[in-house]
Amino acid sequence: MNHRLSFTSIKEFAKSPNHFIAYKEKKTTDSPAMRKGRLIHKLVLEPKGFAKEFAVSPMCDRRTKIGKDLWHDFEFFCTNNNITPVTQTEYYEADAVANSILKNDISRDILKSCTAFENHVEGTLFGTDFHGFVDAQGADFICDLKTTQSADPDAFMRTVVNYKYYLQAAIYCRLTGIDRFLFIAAETASPFNVAVYELSSEWLEIGDAQLDAYIQRFNAWVDEGMPARSYVSEVTRLTPPSWML
Repeated sequence: MNHRLSFTSIKEFAKSPNHFIAYKEKKTTDSPAMRKGRLIHKLVLEPKGFAKEFAVSPMCDRRTKIGKDLWHDFEFFCTNNNITPVTQTEYYEADAVANSILKNDISRDILKSCTAFENHVEGTLFGTDFHGFVDAQGADFICDLKTTQSADPDAFMRTVVNYKYYLQAAIYCRLTGIDRFLFIAAETASPFNVAVYELSSEWLEIGDAQLDAYIQRFNAWVDEGMPARSYVSEVTRLTPPSWML
């Protein structure tokens, strides 16, 4: 098993070793939300490469012979060219989000000032090989595009915590040598609000500390032979949280 890590793989390991194993063995599924996120990224960051990765399904009546033949040709094309098929609805919903990002003055100006998109970065962090793809990079900042249910400051801060986006920021900042990290947060439903946030240095320090701890745990697990392991290894007693008492 390849031990080169990424933000996603170390985040999966933080859940449990079994999550990491499933991720590395490609047993995780490409959910509709994940596919929509990739679609929006492509429309915003690399629109010229859209046709190399995605194809929009044809409008046809598959109950008819013409419709069946058209659909068969579409599926054949996608399968043989490693293309991700998306429905008409998926495309128009993603396009609405992409347009909201590109029409927002702040996010549009930030993206215009970027010099690299989907930039592959790699290096050694705490003695372990890491790599990743930076959405957008300017002269002195990194910008990551995130789709979200709510771009409200309080709601998005909870998202940053729940999905460990601060850990991603710490990894990418270390790999690039850049210490300024921005998020373009775009809502996936009407009115498709967009907001831009910059992580404070405290977030990056927290990310660094967690990354160091996760790598130590990961290396210890590797030394044990990488055994399958869930959340707990014995019957564990659950007690009410303090706020309920």
